[in-house]
Amino acid sequence: MSLVSVYESPYQYDSEPDVPLVPTLAPNGIIVSHTFPASAVQGANLPFSFDVHNNGTEGQIAFGIANISGNPGNIVITYQGSENVLTPNQYWRLNTVNPVPNCFHIIDSASIRFESAGNYVIKLWGMWYNELTGQWTYNSAEEITKNITVQIGWPIEYPIHIFNNTKLNPGLLLEGSKTENISNVDTSVLLGGRVDYSITHVSAVLPGYDAKIFWNDVEKVTGRPIEGALSGSFDLTPFEIGPINTIKIYMKQGPAGYNVCIFDVYVTLGFSEKPAYEPKTPFNWQELIDKYGKWIGLGVAGLVILYMMKRPSIIVVGGSK
Repeated sequence: MSLVSVYESPYQYDSEPDVPLVPTLAPNGIIVSHTFPASAVQGANLPFSFDVHNNGTEGQIAFGIANISGNPGNIVITYQGSENVLTPNQYWRLNTVNPVPNCFHIIDSASIRFESAGNYVIKLWGMWYNELTGQWTYNSAEEITKNITVQIGWPIEYPIHIFNNTKLNPGLLLEGSKTENISNVDTSVLLGGRVDYSITHVSAVLPGYDAKIFWNDVEKVTGRPIEGALSGSFDLTPFEIGPINTIKIYMKQGPAGYNVCIFDVYVTLGFSEKPAYEPKTPFNWQELIDKYGKWIGLGVAGLVILYMMKRPSIIVVGGSK
């Protein structure tokens, strides 16, 4: 199933009717679970996730996020590597291209960045396409409101998307994990850091597991988002950050549980001034293979061309469960 990512302006939040001309038999997109940051630092990319369920008849459904009028500034939604800048009174929508059946889910994630400090009101919508009006709509009784306080960050920041929708699937095994390194950190001008994360439970044969995140072998996060997702952040003091650092995502489950979980993790390092050298992370070959494996038959030249292609403003991307 294909999805399309697009943003529209304006959405006219104050004047839009709750549910305009909903046909008797119609699709109905409802957000059944989500994660979203409770606070933010200006300029930092923060992951969020969503699960939109069609509990109506066959049709197109979508997830929408709105930067409403009166907010202090722009927000930037990054999805599949493409940035969508939303000024106040704009919204971004991720919708199915074709009609989908009852009980279909869009389970996906993206990141949000606030370009100005202040207090924001953000709206999250489960949406559907109304064939009678030819418009995308939502039910205001089902919308989710997020009040976010955005603070001014460190003078110099380096955001690192260390785990980008990384899947852990232990299968028959009891454990699964992946580890990445952040090296070449100039600790002489380091002020601290922050890790923002989103953990989404996708499926299981026998639900039941522990999800953890470790920083330099110290457990920082543990949770069991069996239904839905878990998100949050934790701060790092300068004493917890060295020239070379490791961050690990981990799952433990019962025998033959076949739990599948997606991790989205950003690390932000803050400095008092521009460091003498920039932090480094290893190139993630596995992520490239996971995303573009079907193109490997084109050969190395084909991969290089694919990697360098410029994305259009409206993107059709791979399907969601």
